[in-house]
Amino acid sequence: MPGRGDNNKHNSAGRGASNQSNQPFVTSDREHPASNHNRREFNNERRLEINVDMTPYILMITPFKFNEEMRYHVSYNGSPDILFAWDNTVGHYAAFGDDASTLPDNLELAIAERLQQMMKKDMVS
Repeated sequence: MPGRGDNNKHNSAGRGASNQSNQPFVTSDREHPASNHNRREFNNERRLEINVDMTPYILMITPFKFNEEMRYHVSYNGSPDILFAWDNTVGHYAAFGDDASTLPDNLELAIAERLQQMMKKDMVS
């Protein structure tokens, strides 16, 4: 998709910068981050064990809401967090971000299926 991940003429990542919203405002005299969206609520974190292509994976899944949409930070076997959000073009949850490219395709699909199951289960209860 055009515009995703491209650097502008100033060689900065622009709106997509991963830590941009955690930078203090220039006019602010406070030294704390501008937002707390990277802070985890560990009581919501879930641990799952799955096997994909005869390989065991331990998933750490942290749900959060963004603009009234449920999203997930997912880590597998101690990997960096990967953002999973609903993708209308494929009709299921999909991985987004730089670390998403390291995720094996079959593992991404298995995670997407688990997230869909979790979402349905949470809606029922």
